[in-house]
Amino acid sequence: MLDLRRAMRSSARMSRTPVAVALGLAGFIAYVAFATALADHVIGRHWALEIGYFVLAGLLWVWPMIGLIRWAVRKA
Repeated sequence: MLDLRRAMRSSARMSRTPVAVALGLAGFIAYVAFATALADHVIGRHWALEIGYFVLAGLLWVWPMIGLIRWAVRKA
């Protein structure tokens, strides 16, 4: 009887996955727009600055997404 109540309670809660997907896509699109706009100011400068910027811009989005994925799969 207790297992049935627990199953009913957990199925009534909304899954975090759709929320995480929506936030992740919206955040990634906003990040790409920001990084692209900022790249316009970096292009044409010293080659080392360009490489550094594009390496950072290419990797910086990973950390927020890791946190979002961990939040999505965590048990509430």
